Amino acid sequence: MTAHLAQQAAYLVKQALADAKRLEAAGCWVPFDARPTPEQLVETDILFFTVWLFSADGAIHPGEVSFLNAVLGRQDSVVSLTNQMQVHAKTLNSFSQQVPMLIECAIQMDQKSRDGAAKRMIEAFETIGLLALAADDQVSEVETKALTAYIARIRSVAAAILGPDRSLPPAPLPIIQDDRPAPSPPLDSFGKPRSVFGKRKVAENPAAAPVPGAPVKPPDNLDACRAELDALIGLGNIKEEVGTMINLLRIRQLRLEQGLPAPAISLHLVFTGNPGTGKTTVARLLGRIYAHMGILSTGTLIETDRSGLVGQYIGQTEVKTREAIDKAKGGILFIDEAYALAKEGTSNDFGAEAIAVLLKAMEDQRADLAVIAAGYPQPMQTFIEANPGLRSRFSRYFNFPDYSPPELQEIFEKMADDGGYKLGPEAQKRCLDMFAKLHKGRDRHFGNGRTARNAFEASLTRQANRLAAITSPSREQLSLLTAEDIATPMS
Repeated sequence: MTAHLAQQAAYLVKQALADAKRLEAAGCWVPFDARPTPEQLVETDILFFTVWLFSADGAIHPGEVSFLNAVLGRQDSVVSLTNQMQVHAKTLNSFSQQVPMLIECAIQMDQKSRDGAAKRMIEAFETIGLLALAADDQVSEVETKALTAYIARIRSVAAAILGPDRSLPPAPLPIIQDDRPAPSPPLDSFGKPRSVFGKRKVAENPAAAPVPGAPVKPPDNLDACRAELDALIGLGNIKEEVGTMINLLRIRQLRLEQGLPAPAISLHLVFTGNPGTGKTTVARLLGRIYAHMGILSTGTLIETDRSGLVGQYIGQTEVKTREAIDKAKGGILFIDEAYALAKEGTSNDFGAEAIAVLLKAMEDQRADLAVIAAGYPQPMQTFIEANPGLRSRFSRYFNFPDYSPPELQEIFEKMADDGGYKLGPEAQKRCLDMFAKLHKGRDRHFGNGRTARNAFEASLTRQANRLAAITSPSREQLSLLTAEDIATPMS
């Protein structure tokens, strides 16, 4: 445990206390008869949160206790903290399903005004959790996954209550002073406050500022990428896996900044799933996320397959594969149907040469290159397991499940909404029935999201044919998809 990591966490606790005092003053406080003070509630919530997090892997380590003592000014030992865990076992066991009272109060505040208190409080808990995990010499993926899932759940609760329009990041508030001296925020090499995590892009050139009145392009940053990921329909397990990956990398960055040993984390991934399940979309988002974190230099996604890597003649394959790798340097090389590189029963196939070149690049250029191999689940498993080199470099699998009928309908309706269309009640029912039938009869070639798109386009064709008989259709008629318009896509 380093003093600097604890100092950063103590600074965030100070900010949380400032918000807590504002919440109490605004009347957004806990409805208990024995009302705790802001200091008491902040310490209780942070204490239970960190102890629950530390216990996720089944043990409390000395580094974790030292961190907690430094942040909250306590004098616990491993034994005393373990004893407290046993006393409060029931509360800790149910903690993952609870929202801290501080965050509940912050949500109350945001229901009354656009204060942004909930976002600040959730981010404070998340960052304190990451700093706590970074301070422990025994970096635990189990604890990291627990933190990722918990923060995701808290965010979903806040979003369900407040809605997406309350999610804009607020300006930082000044710290309210109390009797204790406030720890200084982390500083950069120029003595100015800096971000806790990763690299940040420099400000845009003022000369390139947008023209007044012109459309403003949404900012592309880590928060925007994570919001895009969260907005994707379905893919709950993928969102959690990506969140865990991000947090593991953030913890590693923190440890490296403090000169602590940090285990290497491979960026190479295997994406398994049927067509149309969002593999390429998530890969593109990952590239942008890695770039914003300073993990990769550009984050560009280069898509290829066997035809883009394997040549027809001796000497062609190495050149083609190296060209693809060079294009992807600084970003992600996405290889679709990667198992096609290894053709069974063919001893003189050039695919083996492409694999050899890839393996060398994955090792030599791992600091600024990520390779994602994608394809159907079973062939990908067989492909990776059959090659020791691939097996050692691809240790993390993301499985993209087929969309359910309600998710397919949601994709269809989102396409309609984006295009200025709406479905009547009967059309919604017919749409769901259609996807239920298609889903029940699906095979490994089922198109998932592509099937939803094909169904939407076929429905627009039917609507056009129906409206052709009307001389001057109204705006309402042009926007409405009826039950008779809903069309099953051609296989």
